[in-house]
Amino acid sequence: MKESILRQLPKMDTLLEHPQLQGKIPRKWIQVLGNQVLDQIRNAILEDRYSKKGDEIETDIVERILREWQDWNYPYFQRIINGTGVILHTGLGRAPLAEEVREALKQNSGYCMVEIEQETGERGVREKKISRLLQILTGAEAATVVNNNAGATLICLAALAKDKEVILSRGQMVEIGGSFRIPEVMKQSGALLREVGCTNKTHLNDYEEAIHENTGLILEVHTSNYRIQGFFQSVPTRELVRLAEKHNLPFMYDMGSGNLADLRPLGIHDEPTVQEKVEEGAHILTFSGDKLLGAAQAGIIVGKREYVAKIRRHPLFRALRPGKLDLMALEQTLLLYLKKQHWERIPSLFLIKRNVEELKIRANNILKEYQRKGQGRMQITVEQDTSQIGSGALPTHFLPSFSITLQIPTMGAEKLARILRKASPPVFARIQHEKVWINLRTLFPDEDQELLRILLEIEDKIPFLSQNTKKDTKNSQ
Repeated sequence: MKESILRQLPKMDTLLEHPQLQGKIPRKWIQVLGNQVLDQIRNAILEDRYSKKGDEIETDIVERILREWQDWNYPYFQRIINGTGVILHTGLGRAPLAEEVREALKQNSGYCMVEIEQETGERGVREKKISRLLQILTGAEAATVVNNNAGATLICLAALAKDKEVILSRGQMVEIGGSFRIPEVMKQSGALLREVGCTNKTHLNDYEEAIHENTGLILEVHTSNYRIQGFFQSVPTRELVRLAEKHNLPFMYDMGSGNLADLRPLGIHDEPTVQEKVEEGAHILTFSGDKLLGAAQAGIIVGKREYVAKIRRHPLFRALRPGKLDLMALEQTLLLYLKKQHWERIPSLFLIKRNVEELKIRANNILKEYQRKGQGRMQITVEQDTSQIGSGALPTHFLPSFSITLQIPTMGAEKLARILRKASPPVFARIQHEKVWINLRTLFPDEDQELLRILLEIEDKIPFLSQNTKKDTKNSQ
């Protein structure tokens, strides 16, 4: 049976000359996509997952090639509506950029000043202004920028502790997304890991007893993406700084997310600011640009002048330097902090600060509008919910929120969520209790009507979509 179906697959020459493909797709792409689709179907046949027969097979292959070609010509990087409730969603680009950033990127997308002195016309330092802004905002003696915080950690260890031991508590040997592990980055830097203490308890004397003639640096890593609770103890930063200075060693603090705004007025007490760690005496601090800071991807390094200068002289510095678009975004974002407009103008901070009652009102307004304009084929309710900051920041802190939940009796939640992701613009939500939840905290106010339009468009297609649900499930490859 399988061999019979395999023999019915069209030859490549047939596809290359097919009237539905000729003139629409370049010949080379028909061959590339045709081979890809044929391989998929062969595998499906061999695994008893393919049900087409006769003329249906060729029609199916042509339709798949056309869909693949359409996907290739449709931009992958596109605006979406974030209904997940995760403010700094790694898969959705982390921090949304401020209007000032978007305007700067638009205005300066051609030739622009990046690494040149306007006064003399000579080559300059690309992060010169950003370094000065970071000094003013954090109180640090010096600052520089690389491509991301993993790069910042790597170059700091390579520049300050190559071939020497770096003392780190076992409770801080973190792994973040993408299997990024502090010990592995340390190995790549040429530094040698010296573990001290236990997972739940590390004392000052654990660090002191580990110091010897080949010690190069004391490292503290902020556990931004998890929390240890209960029988737990760590050494305060100030005490580690004093210990490092006593032995003439640099002390480095890896903040991970990084934060310039005091979150305590919002009831968030366990995320220190960069300014606080500078004031506590850390010699070098590293943190991300696209998380709590609210800018584009960058690895920011602030600290003592002598250490920052040494880091900038390291050969890796050029390999890890950020591009002009990231620097533009960072400059404009830091200027908003300087002008004290960050809470209103930086989108991620705006979303964190929003009042839960406002979210409830907006959710109910969407529901009322649907009830007025819709046909009632979709079951929509407003539910209390929670939101998270995300990207490894404050994992145990949940922000109160409201969501609208969607359910279609003739369609599963997975199917509905997939349809939302195929909308224009795509809507990303989460599934819970067999319903699709769209969290209002991560929707901007001007997206409410857009979401309502999408829901009404989906509702219009429900009879067709529901009719094909079983068919799609059966024939999915």
